[in-house]
Amino acid sequence: RRAGGSRWAVKGPRGGVSVARQCTDPGGMRLTTWPAWDATVGLGYQDRRGYGGQRIFVAGLSLGGTLALHLAAHQPLDGMIIINTPIYLPQFIKGAISLFGGAIPYLNKVFSDVREPVARAAQRGYTRTPVECYSSLIDLLTVVRGELPRITTPALVMYSRNDHVVMTPNSHHIYANLG
Repeated sequence: RRAGGSRWAVKGPRGGVSVARQCTDPGGMRLTTWPAWDATVGLGYQDRRGYGGQRIFVAGLSLGGTLALHLAAHQPLDGMIIINTPIYLPQFIKGAISLFGGAIPYLNKVFSDVREPVARAAQRGYTRTPVECYSSLIDLLTVVRGELPRITTPALVMYSRNDHVVMTPNSHHIYANLG
């Protein structure tokens, strides 16, 4: 409870809105595409609305930020925080997808951008990602790039200078193109 008696309800990836099996394992993730990820986010949004949430804020890291942008293009939000959110994929990922396509099921994660040792040890994530998910992500990014000008939700756009996958220009592009 906050001062004055107002209530807050919070849902997050490990205690509420998970992105359609994405938070379980790479094998399960391989069976999903961006419309399923979006549907899960939409269910979380509807759940908050049904809870009586008069003000809804969303936050998303990486793919979660892209999905938050997509949600903001279609639903009223009071604000959002997006962190290290891709709007473009680096050429090396696109190249690997083109080169290996259906020949290999997964791309391995070769390093962590987390520099601080304790944080790196506690980092949750996969050591590999299904190639199909990258292809679907490329489709989602194309859709969201087109939606940016109509998103008028107040947004805090954050990025890490040392992220080697979601590079800084993504955040600059998002910030410059929001409606």
